[in-house]
Amino acid sequence: MSLFFVSMLAATVVGCPGNGPCESATDGPAVSQPVSPSDINIGPGLVVVPRYPGSRVERVWPFPAMNMSYGHLFATTDKGIGMYVVNNDPWQVGVSFAPHFGRHHDDGVRVSRLDDIGTAIGARVSAGYRFGPFTLSAAVIRDLGGSNGLTFDTGFAWRWQLSPRLLASLGANATAGNRRYLQTWFGVTPAEAAVSGLAQYSVRSGIQSAGPILFVNYALNATWSLQAYLADQRLLHQVANSPMVECRRLPTMFLGAIRHFGSR
Repeated sequence: MSLFFVSMLAATVVGCPGNGPCESATDGPAVSQPVSPSDINIGPGLVVVPRYPGSRVERVWPFPAMNMSYGHLFATTDKGIGMYVVNNDPWQVGVSFAPHFGRHHDDGVRVSRLDDIGTAIGARVSAGYRFGPFTLSAAVIRDLGGSNGLTFDTGFAWRWQLSPRLLASLGANATAGNRRYLQTWFGVTPAEAAVSGLAQYSVRSGIQSAGPILFVNYALNATWSLQAYLADQRLLHQVANSPMVECRRLPTMFLGAIRHFGSR
């Protein structure tokens, strides 16, 4: 089973209570903005994602919404655990580590005879630039384990306050990968083709997916807020034509409740 799309919870905004500080945690289209030397925002959530990139079957996972910071250290849903190297408006640059869950033979018929992809630790270097309501961001992620490949995420977001309690963010994200990464996830080797019945397929470096994202945060009070996140990424070009792909759409939905514990 795979949580490949957890990294796409890039636009999740956490800890936005009605009368308290507010910060945006973003992986692709926006960028996390610490609100104090020490701040804790955490709560329960559910994420709906395909079992693996290209699967037509979706799974519901319990998954926390989280954004905690202490000085230059942070732990967030999208970036994992890490440290900011630069953290002054309008720039933010950081390094972090987060799990990248793999793909297993019991995730679907088409991958039942393909090699499993183990869970990896994603070593990430990310940067964001914010100007007014807009944010540009980019990240390079190296899988330590699993595919041992390299991916590049880039995106933008437009954030606006619809009311004192209602915040929204609209943007887009694109992901590309090197040959090792894309071949591991979307290629079919001669040995796999012989046992699976799928055609042999080779993938070069290039773009993997792109699409829009939408986030909405509603502050119930100074402590609690509700969140909804929707993304509709699509596999593109050579990746979309892989014989192991059942569905080119990569829909992702996240629903959560966030509690702001304040700063020290």
